[in-house]
Amino acid sequence: EVGGELNHFIFGARDEEISGIRSEASNGHYPIDARLANVFDALRQGQFSDGDHEFTKELCGIIDQLCHTRAAGTHEGDKYLLCHDFPSYAEAQERLDQEYKSRVLFVARSIETAGCAGWFSADRRVNR
Repeated sequence: EVGGELNHFIFGARDEEISGIRSEASNGHYPIDARLANVFDALRQGQFSDGDHEFTKELCGIIDQLCHTRAAGTHEGDKYLLCHDFPSYAEAQERLDQEYKSRVLFVARSIETAGCAGWFSADRRVNR
């Protein structure tokens, strides 16, 4: 907030949205982005495990827990709502990639963000 939204790549559910997301999930509405589902499918098939079947089995357990849609937001499911936040993460990453292509803009925003870092200093905390 201090550095301005233009200088940050914020993604994911806002605090005030969490209870609604959990409620919808408990009713069976917790969609998983197709891009993420494709990655999960590749992991389940062992495409990245180099033949390590035990590793694939462990990954499948984690993926199954993340995809247990009715338990999203609980210890039995996607506790941290990672699947929910993935589309917004991908969009933020795309914005970052686009901004990075403009070196002038990227450097200007980096300097502006660094200039706002003083607000977070320990001196400010001590002075309060």
